[in-house]
Amino acid sequence: WIECQLRRFGAQVTTVDYGKITTALSNLRTVQWPDIATEFLKHGPLFDVAISFSSVEHSGLGRYGDPLNPFGDLEATAQSWCLLRPKGLFFIGVPTGQKDYLFWNVHRIYGPLRLPHLTANFRHLDLNHPVTGSGAWEGGGPKHYRYQPIQLMERV
Repeated sequence: WIECQLRRFGAQVTTVDYGKITTALSNLRTVQWPDIATEFLKHGPLFDVAISFSSVEHSGLGRYGDPLNPFGDLEATAQSWCLLRPKGLFFIGVPTGQKDYLFWNVHRIYGPLRLPHLTANFRHLDLNHPVTGSGAWEGGGPKHYRYQPIQLMERV
C-alpha cells in the first residue's frame, strides 16, 4: 500500500524483497536483495529515501522465506542505511512498546533494549512522542503489533 501512495504522488518507487514480486504495475520496479546488493557494489548508495513499514520486525524469523537469523532485523536496517545516500531519509514503522518481545516466528515488538540497536547510525528527526519505555503504549499480548509509530530518521 505504501508503494501505491508514493506512486500516486509521482515518486519513482523500487520495492526490495526476499522473494520475487510479480506486479502488473509498469511504473513499479521490484528487485530481490541479492540483486540490489550487486547494484550497490557497482554504484554505491542508491536512494535518497527509504521506507519500511511493518517489515523489519519479521526479518530473520523465517516466516516469509528469509533465512533464520537472530540479528536479521538489525542487518536489514543496516542494509537500508548502506543503500541510502548521505543525509538520506529513512521512515520506519515497527511495533513498539514498553518492553521488548519476540513472538516466534511471527514478529518482534521493539522496546528500550532493542530499538536503539535497530536505529543505530541514524539521527532521529521526528520523534514527538515516546515509542518505548514507560511513556509508550503498552497493550501487551500478540496483537501488540498494531502500534507502529512511524519514525523519521536521517543517515549520519
